Amino acid sequence: MAVTGLLFLSERWRWFPFNERKGWTVLAAVAGVGVVLMAMLLWWFVALVFRSRFQFSVRMLLMLVVAVALPFSWLATEVNKAKKQEAAAKGIAKVAAVDPFFIIVYDWQVTANDYPMLGSPRPRAPECLRNLLGDDFFADVFVVDFGHEHLDVPWGPIKCLGQLRYLNLGWTSTNDTDLEQLTELKQLQWLSLDLTGVTDAGLAHLGRLTQLQELRLDLTRVTDEGVEKLQQTLPNCKIKR
Repeated sequence: MAVTGLLFLSERWRWFPFNERKGWTVLAAVAGVGVVLMAMLLWWFVALVFRSRFQFSVRMLLMLVVAVALPFSWLATEVNKAKKQEAAAKGIAKVAAVDPFFIIVYDWQVTANDYPMLGSPRPRAPECLRNLLGDDFFADVFVVDFGHEHLDVPWGPIKCLGQLRYLNLGWTSTNDTDLEQLTELKQLQWLSLDLTGVTDAGLAHLGRLTQLQELRLDLTRVTDEGVEKLQQTLPNCKIKR
C-alpha cells in the first residue's frame, strides 16, 4: 500500500522520469502487486515442500485484499478515462469529417517541444499492451484543429480532452456562451478564435486558462478594452488581433 501511495503521488507531481509517460505509473503499481503475489506463491511452494505452515492472520489477509484492490481500482479508472478520450476523439472526428483541413493529433505525434508536427512514428508502448489497453491508455490528445469550416463545435467531446494543448476554433460557430466550455481544459496553451462570434463578454471565461500562452482573435468583435482586461488576468499570454 505504501508503494502504491508513493506511485500515486509521483504520478501527480511528476517525481520520476517514468511519470512523464502516460499509463506507466499505474502499470508499475499493478506490477508491484504481481511481484508480491508471486512471492506469496513461492512462499506457499516452499512451505509445501518442507511441510511447514503457510498461514497468516485475518488482519494480514484484509490488508492484502486492500493492497491488491487499490492499484487495480486505479487501473480501472485510467482505462475508463482512456475509453472516454477515445470516444471523444472519434466523436469530434465524425463531426468534423466534412472539413478536409481537420486535424487531431496525439502526444506521440508531436516533437519533443510539443510542436504539433509528427514526432514518433508510433505510440510509445509495446504493441501487446496497446492491443490490450488501447492506444489512448498511453497517449493524450494534444491538438485539435477544425480547419476553416463554419462548424458547430462538439463541446461535449472537447471537454473530455483534459490534456489538450492546441485548439483551433477559427471560422467555427463559437460564441461567448461556448467559451465557458473551455474552462475545463486546464492544460490549454494555444487557442485560436479567429473569425468567430466572440466578444469582450466571452473573454472573461478564458481567464481561468492559466497555462494559455497564445490567443488569436483576428476578425472578431473583441475590443482593446477587453484584450487589456484579459491581459491583466493572463500576463504571460500573447494576444494577437
